Amino acid sequence: MSMVPSRPVPYGRSDYENLVDDAEFQEFQAELERLSEKRDECFKSGNKIRPLALRAIYHLHRGELSQVTQLHADCVTLMTAVMAKVSDNTQLRGILEHCMEAFITSSMFLHFLDTGLILQKSALPLVATNTEYLSGLCGFAKELERYAAARATHRDVLSVILCRDVVEVINSQMMQFDFRNSPLRRKYDGLKYAVKRLQDILYELSLTDFEEAKCLTTGQHTPQEASTLMDVAEMEQIRMQVEEYDATRDAIIKRSRDITKCSKNAIYCLHRDDSKKAEVQLSEAKTAAEELMPHILADRTLRFGSFEGGLEEYAEALIFQNFLKSGTIMPKKQIPLVELTEYIGGLVDFTGEVGRYAVAKATRREIQAVERCHAVLDRLSGEMLLLRVNSQMAKKAEALATNLRKLEIVLYELSLATAGKRTKSESTEPPSASKEDME
Repeated sequence: MSMVPSRPVPYGRSDYENLVDDAEFQEFQAELERLSEKRDECFKSGNKIRPLALRAIYHLHRGELSQVTQLHADCVTLMTAVMAKVSDNTQLRGILEHCMEAFITSSMFLHFLDTGLILQKSALPLVATNTEYLSGLCGFAKELERYAAARATHRDVLSVILCRDVVEVINSQMMQFDFRNSPLRRKYDGLKYAVKRLQDILYELSLTDFEEAKCLTTGQHTPQEASTLMDVAEMEQIRMQVEEYDATRDAIIKRSRDITKCSKNAIYCLHRDDSKKAEVQLSEAKTAAEELMPHILADRTLRFGSFEGGLEEYAEALIFQNFLKSGTIMPKKQIPLVELTEYIGGLVDFTGEVGRYAVAKATRREIQAVERCHAVLDRLSGEMLLLRVNSQMAKKAEALATNLRKLEIVLYELSLATAGKRTKSESTEPPSASKEDME
């Protein structure tokens, strides 16, 4: 007769009520679905736009300028449509950054071939950020390096001289910026190699007996002034805006450390049953967050990074505090400072604190408290499986599953302890040697 396994049942009690706000998690699910659809649309549009811009650059290097106009028009149409849908989300806007950079590079190259000048940011048919414009400028300099080498093979010395002048002007203007360690900084670092390559090309041409290269040895062509090739005033305005942004960002990073520190201290106090001190720490964290919020609302790109991390820690501390008071999960609507992704991040991190709290209760054999901790993690695990999160949040969700498994082990060991058994991990003395071993 074959054996049939028993039906699974939850660890411990499963009849706890109101552990989480079901309606709120349904709202989370709908909001994350909408966000994911927008993200997918951005990637889909980006996969169309960037190849069009790169194709335009390809035709420009071949001198097929008539092909470029339609490609640029298609880029503008697609980019305008997708930017209108994600204008309220700077993270999704960042997905299109590489597309915009390629389009700006292509537009600058076309403008240079038509006028011999550098295209202004204000003259672009699309609204670009300062970072996108400067990145496109660096890409344009690299394309001029390629273009100049091709013109040198046709003994077009004057075009090579103009390329050198333009790239040197770009380099001289970019040197005025105090770039931080970022992708833009690395692109800027490549400018000096473009300058050197163009200088080398002109030097190598001067060694030839080409009639066109004689002007290089007679000093007929001196480098042009920056103001004759680009709008220097606009570049100075961009530089001041970048400096102001960096100064604000530095201040936010510094103050956000206080949010993180106070929130961590609050969690520390809560584990030690010092609720009054925890309340003071949480109040200080809230004050710091509210102090920075006007800057964040003025420029949402400042939210991501230190401030976002600080709010995740703040949400974690508040959720943990509420759990210790009521045994339930604090709804997001009760933490108005945080956004959805920050709340979910804090919620997942909170499960680690619940695990620590449960172990402390298990050492005192408070089984009901451990069961409630497990019930909360088990319920959260089920709710998280329904949420469509990004890859970063998915990694955090894996930590939730790990914390849940640890609590299951704790409950299993408690079941043995209450039955008078002792697990291997509880054994503190090595096994005694047998008589045969001693002999």
